[in-house]
Amino acid sequence: MNDDHVFKGDDGVEWVRIFDIPGAVIDSIFSMNPHDGKEFTRKTGQRRGKIGDLLQLSAELSEKRKNKDGRDFTKEKAMDNYESSRVRGTVHPDRKKEMLKQAIGKSKHFEFEP
Repeated sequence: MNDDHVFKGDDGVEWVRIFDIPGAVIDSIFSMNPHDGKEFTRKTGQRRGKIGDLLQLSAELSEKRKNKDGRDFTKEKAMDNYESSRVRGTVHPDRKKEMLKQAIGKSKHFEFEP
């Protein structure tokens, strides 16, 4: 740190370096509480980006909830609301995939390769 910081360019001109704190603001979206829907809405509403970024962040938070609690109660509630608002007997597409994986896993004749 106490070394002499002298920098010379290719043409012999001595550069004077100015050490300054960067003016960048890092969004605290990585430290977001995965259980707080209002915080998700507030932080994603203030950002610019694509819908794919929003869906990716939502999936990451869902994975955090699943790792922390063992299951994602928010996702299950959304699936239940989907199923209750449809015709009786309708199953959410993601839940159908899980049911199919479980059925294939129990079968002796089929294997499931994602």
